Amino acid sequence: SFLMPKDETPESKNAFIEDVKAKSMGGGRVDLYEVLAERILPAIKWAESKGAQFEPWQQQAPWRVGVRIASPGQYRGMPKLLETLHDAFEKAGGKERFEVKAKALLLNEKGAVCGCRVLTAAGFEDIHAGAVVLATGGYSANRAMLESCHPGGGSILIRGNKWITGDG
Repeated sequence: SFLMPKDETPESKNAFIEDVKAKSMGGGRVDLYEVLAERILPAIKWAESKGAQFEPWQQQAPWRVGVRIASPGQYRGMPKLLETLHDAFEKAGGKERFEVKAKALLLNEKGAVCGCRVLTAAGFEDIHAGAVVLATGGYSANRAMLESCHPGGGSILIRGNKWITGDG
């Protein structure tokens, strides 16, 4: 499920930010709530343009925020959503690389990202591309990053895999 404001009005976005601040009891980053409020609805529309399907917006009472759940519903919808977006990615010519760590973004003569330098089991490799998506999967296995981003976070129990280190 994707947490979001009801619509793109400033009032709805502000209510979203206020409610997420309250729900997080001051433990989150307001700057990220603002980015989410601004970009989540266009992102959902983009995903729908690629064939993704979502359930209608549902308010999360008593809050003013709501969610849209990937169809056909909670738990079952996410695998279908990821498969749909992956298929669209491959259809557009995208290729993914696994078990590599991004070490530097490559820039063209205008300063735009044109690829990345990665570390593989065989050594460094430069990958040139029209677009780059860094998908780290989070950082739950990186205690130092948890502590720096969330004071006290280095000692909390986190689920996830040992390779989810947030370093690309």
